Amino acid sequence: MPQAPDGRLPEKVETPGTDRTEVALDGCPSPQAPVGGKNAPIRKGGRKAGGENSLPASDEPARAESEAKKRCAPVRLILWGWGLLTAPNRLGEILRFCLVGGVATLIDFAVMALLLWAFEPEAYPTFWDLFTGGDPSPLVSAVASALGFLSGHIFNYTASVRFVFRDNARGRTKKGFVVFTLIALFCLLLHAVGMYACRALFELNEWLVKAVLTVLVTALGYVLKKKILF
Repeated sequence: MPQAPDGRLPEKVETPGTDRTEVALDGCPSPQAPVGGKNAPIRKGGRKAGGENSLPASDEPARAESEAKKRCAPVRLILWGWGLLTAPNRLGEILRFCLVGGVATLIDFAVMALLLWAFEPEAYPTFWDLFTGGDPSPLVSAVASALGFLSGHIFNYTASVRFVFRDNARGRTKKGFVVFTLIALFCLLLHAVGMYACRALFELNEWLVKAVLTVLVTALGYVLKKKILF
């Protein structure tokens, strides 16, 4: 066994993480764990010696940041969309109007479908036939369409005052409510007459007529509300 420079016998030291016992001489550096061991030293470049699947230490923060961005992507998208909706400009106003109009249209169509099913169930053998079209009378089609349109407009007024044109105080007054109601009644009349005429004269599909009338009357309603009320 070799001796230390001062003649003393060397000490036996155990390498952490291994079951090997190394011999350390006084004045010499402590031995390192074997290559690939549990506590293998980190070489230049950030890799553990012998680690096949280990990544450079400098890559770990970048990978963590990338994973955080992926997790936050849906939240950022929602916040971005909400920022557009709540923006105090014409684009935000149009987007809010389209959103409220879309919900009002769903209410409109749902009420019309339920009324058609209630008034003339024989025209629709099954409930799903409501969505493909049946053969309801022109009067029933016009009444169901008008009541559906009115239901959607009630929601539309509430949402327009509180969400779409929230910075305009005229719509919140009694006069504003009366003007809004008159515009809604005018649009309702156009809707009912259009549905009755298309069903009685041309026998068109009630849902096709409903969709076209909804787009045209909603656009007209927006222009009238913007010019007169808001």
